[in-house]
Amino acid sequence: MWMHTHDTLAKRLGLILTRLNMGERLVLETLSQDYGVSVRTLHRDLNERLGYLPIQRTGSTYYLNPRYLGRSSKSDIKPVLDILGLSKIFPAYDALSFSRLYI
Repeated sequence: MWMHTHDTLAKRLGLILTRLNMGERLVLETLSQDYGVSVRTLHRDLNERLGYLPIQRTGSTYYLNPRYLGRSSKSDIKPVLDILGLSKIFPAYDALSFSRLYI
């Protein structure tokens, strides 16, 4: 159970990172439906777990500061995996591998 929960969290955070980096504006209510989690969980994801990123907010819409779009690298995902204790599961820190997980 523990690993499944963290796998789901890592997948969700990786997908959110990818979507933000592609310039999407993410609305909490829509994300809640997409990932099957509460708006409160997503608020925590964006404000705490991904708080090191230059994420901007307008109401319940979150987006990456446009100056930073396209700048993601493997090192951007590493802190998230380290915090979650999943670095050994995803040693390549490859953002594209996260998008392949969303099946």
